[in-house]
Amino acid sequence: MAADETSTNIESILREGRKFPPSPAFVQQAAVKGQAEYEALYRRAEQDPEGFWGDCARELAWSKPLIPPVKLAPRS
Repeated sequence: MAADETSTNIESILREGRKFPPSPAFVQQAAVKGQAEYEALYRRAEQDPEGFWGDCARELAWSKPLIPPVKLAPRS
């Protein structure tokens, strides 16, 4: 394989390293604007899953008001 082909051709599908960043127009319309915002959302979901998913649920249109989920006791 020629040296100039390594950056444009896939040598192995198990080791694909190319990145394809989104266009600025796509980023501007996206719900999550970048890696930092994604990581913050991920941390919040990990630290406070009930609050995170509750906030997500409140963004949807519901025919009845949102009620908290039932908390079950852990199995022994």
